[in-house]
Amino acid sequence: MKKEIALYLSCDSDDAFMFWALKEGIIDTGPFVFRLITGNSEDLNIKALKGEPDVSAVSMYTYGFIADKYLLFPHGGSVGRNYGPVIVSRKEYSIYDLPSLKIATPGEKTTAHCVLKMLAPESKTVTIPIFPFEKVFQAIEQGEVDAALLIHEGRLIYSELGYHLITDIGEWWFHKTGLPLPLGVRGVKKELGKEPIRQISSYLRSSIRYALDNREKVLESIIEQEKRKEKHLHKKELIDKYLSLYANEDTFDYGEEGRRAIQTFLDMSFNAGLLPKKVKAEFAP
Repeated sequence: MKKEIALYLSCDSDDAFMFWALKEGIIDTGPFVFRLITGNSEDLNIKALKGEPDVSAVSMYTYGFIADKYLLFPHGGSVGRNYGPVIVSRKEYSIYDLPSLKIATPGEKTTAHCVLKMLAPESKTVTIPIFPFEKVFQAIEQGEVDAALLIHEGRLIYSELGYHLITDIGEWWFHKTGLPLPLGVRGVKKELGKEPIRQISSYLRSSIRYALDNREKVLESIIEQEKRKEKHLHKKELIDKYLSLYANEDTFDYGEEGRRAIQTFLDMSFNAGLLPKKVKAEFAP
């Protein structure tokens, strides 16, 4: 009997891309069978906080709360190099207006939310999950919020929808630290054991490598399989651009700089009073 591993994935295109080969059975997973479960960023964070997934996509910020139970894989995350989530609005505001605005964020345990609170601690926030895709834009139009913090594919389409950029928090982070911004990461339960974790890591890494080496084939397939109905998510040019941002060689291996960025994020979150205790990142093989 193969051991089942619950693998929780975000509903966005980069996770679909990275683990397409795993889902399609192209990767030999040895003694394991992976059960793939998808959800929006905040739902996955909440499930990880409860210790439900064996392996899960989680926000970098959420890892700071679950580091006692989960290790980080050194791959499978999203990294912004002088770019990241964007804060947009229908009216024109500046970064200095943020403390007085009501801002939609994708969830209180998302990395984007955490960085916003570093940038503008006094800002008022409202959680609007990224799924359904159009809900955050409706909130701006209906006056529920003044601005929105967009992650995932939404950051690529706001201008054509007539919204103004207030700031890119990935740029803010880079100017402050000189490092890339670790946004989403991949956690694995410590209790699975050292050897199973090493094996699982190798299977996930193989799936990411396959996607990067067969980019066009996997790109076309995930667009065909996309279940979200928004027309933008079926545009090859847009998804191609999105993957170039968040499913690349940094995804395959964070490297020394990426690991340093992760620890810097955890330290700065603690120093800003956004984590209850200091956390040292621990990595799986």
